[in-house]
Amino acid sequence: MRPSVDQLPRSLRSIAESTGLEYMPHLGGLAGIYPVACKAAPVFQDAVIEVTNLPIQLNFARVVLDMDKQADEEEYNRIMTYAHAGYGMQIIYHNRQFVKKVCCKDGKKKCRTIQRIFIEYYAPYRVLPQES
Repeated sequence: MRPSVDQLPRSLRSIAESTGLEYMPHLGGLAGIYPVACKAAPVFQDAVIEVTNLPIQLNFARVVLDMDKQADEEEYNRIMTYAHAGYGMQIIYHNRQFVKKVCCKDGKKKCRTIQRIFIEYYAPYRVLPQES
């Protein structure tokens, strides 16, 4: 199973675009829940053992999101959806703060309070070994 790139958190998008991420729900969680970074789904003799032995890339990300921006709000939704989907993502730090943002409009300063969210997380994936 390969989700579209726009459904993944920012930290996984570059990997999904360059090599692709293959999710293997048919293994039933026996080989781990992390996706495999590969161009095409590999054929394994014993998928459970071979996928379990693949090295894991931890993929740490730190994100600061201002919830007054549409793009940041969508990114927050992607991160939370992925975290609750069960692919092994671990949220290390999640904090919300209300911040006063000053903006100038028509020569006048206006202050408004926005919600700023800080998230640090691991979104691990498995890596196929390089063949020489």
